Amino acid sequence: MLQSLVIPALTTIQRDLHTSATASTWVVSSLLLSTAIATPILGRLGDMFGRSHMLVISLGALAVGCVVSALASSIGMLIVGRVVQGLGGAAVALSFGIVRDVVEPERVAGSIGFVAAMLAVGAAMGIVLSGPIATGLGYRWLFWLPLIVIVPTTIAAALVIPPSSRLPSVPIDWLGALLLSGWLFCLLFGVSEGPQWGWASSSVMGLLLVAVVLLVIWVRVEWERDEPLVDMQLMRRPALLRVNAASFAMGFAMQATFTFVPRFVQIAPSTGFGLGIRPSRAGLVALPWSVGSTLTGLLLGRLAARYGPKLVLVAGAALSALPFAILALRHDSVWIICLALGVFGTGTGLMA
Repeated sequence: MLQSLVIPALTTIQRDLHTSATASTWVVSSLLLSTAIATPILGRLGDMFGRSHMLVISLGALAVGCVVSALASSIGMLIVGRVVQGLGGAAVALSFGIVRDVVEPERVAGSIGFVAAMLAVGAAMGIVLSGPIATGLGYRWLFWLPLIVIVPTTIAAALVIPPSSRLPSVPIDWLGALLLSGWLFCLLFGVSEGPQWGWASSSVMGLLLVAVVLLVIWVRVEWERDEPLVDMQLMRRPALLRVNAASFAMGFAMQATFTFVPRFVQIAPSTGFGLGIRPSRAGLVALPWSVGSTLTGLLLGRLAARYGPKLVLVAGAALSALPFAILALRHDSVWIICLALGVFGTGTGLMA
């Protein structure tokens, strides 16, 4: 929800903090980058010290990040707050692990499907509520209001969730974490600055080249480590490789959709495209995605048990691809966009 709340309000944040469109996109990218790095580290720490303890720490970081972001007076400080919030992104992976620890094996699939459905509900609520909150209260309340929920949730997690089992302590692969941070940052920074600096400029080409070099070094280091941050030997397995590729494609499609569509529908039709929808209502176009994703998420466990996870994943991928074909051909009506996002939500729910 904290990600989807911010996306429709990027234009407002850009205006109020007197920054550029490129800099404002880092309000989104910084959280994703932080989450990508924090998830494997906190996952390893969860194995060592208990997932329930790390979940509480992760939620605590989320709360601190909300406060920093809400009080930020510059785009730089806001990005710092979002990086801290990104540590809370590991709560999703930790939650899945806790479900496997405390739920009976026959109920694990359904429970994980329920958690995935709640993620979809939160994401859609964020997009829908973002416009009214930013317009009526100001964009800072996009961080204050979630804090009201996060604080009691953190307390409840500390008091209610039973302690998780612990595995033998192993050293954290900090070199792997540093290299992962390096190549992801260079890649994202190069891509984000490409339109402004020029894709053929020496700065952009240099950043992309450094990203490639660091990526190669990171893969080599992780391959040779006894306790890597990311197990490359495991990543080689065909089944896992295909699942990770599908997950990457789904994440890419979702982020691109929720970053672009709310902005697109706000553009004035006089420009030749766009629908001229007011910012306070732009997020409503994502509501069909939430409905489709929530319904299929709730049914995911039963569908996987009946038809097998592979068939469900393939069906979800096919349904997720169809809306982009629809939008490529027709995007001049809010009803067509809503229909496409509803189908997209159904597909992503099956791939959760």
